[in-house]
Amino acid sequence: MAMLIGSYEHRLESKGRLVLPARFREDLGDNLVASIGIEHCIAVYSLDRWSELFEKLKSLSYSKERSRAFLRLFLAMAHEISVDPTGRVLIPQPLRDHASLKNRVCITGVGDHLEIWDYDLWEEYRSRALSDFPRIVEEVGGY
Repeated sequence: MAMLIGSYEHRLESKGRLVLPARFREDLGDNLVASIGIEHCIAVYSLDRWSELFEKLKSLSYSKERSRAFLRLFLAMAHEISVDPTGRVLIPQPLRDHASLKNRVCITGVGDHLEIWDYDLWEEYRSRALSDFPRIVEEVGGY
C-alpha cells in the first residue's frame, strides 16, 4: 500500500485541471476515484484503495438513516478520474464546489489517500489544528 505523505501547493487551471505531484502519481497510478472529503476537501483514492473502501461501505446497514445519507452522498459524489500524460487530472465541478476550490490549492497526503483543499481553507484548518495539537495527540493516544 502506498504511503502518501506531505503537502504541495499547486494551481488549479481555469478548466478545472490540476497537476498532481509526481511523487503521488507514482504511488496512486493513472486511474483514480475522487469524492467528497470531510471538512470541505476532496478525497482522492487509487483504484485499489477505492475497492477496499467500497468493500467496507457495503457492510453499512442501508436501513439506518445516517448510513444511507453517508452512502448516498459519498457514492453519488464519487467520480472516476484519469491522470493525463502531463500528470493532470480534471476535477469535476461538483467536487470543486464542495471544496470551494479557487486558484491556489494544497494537495495533502494522508496515508492511504490524498486530500485536495482550497489553499486558504487548508491554511485556516492547519492553523487551528496546530494550535490544538497537544490536546489532539493526547485524545488520539499519541503516535
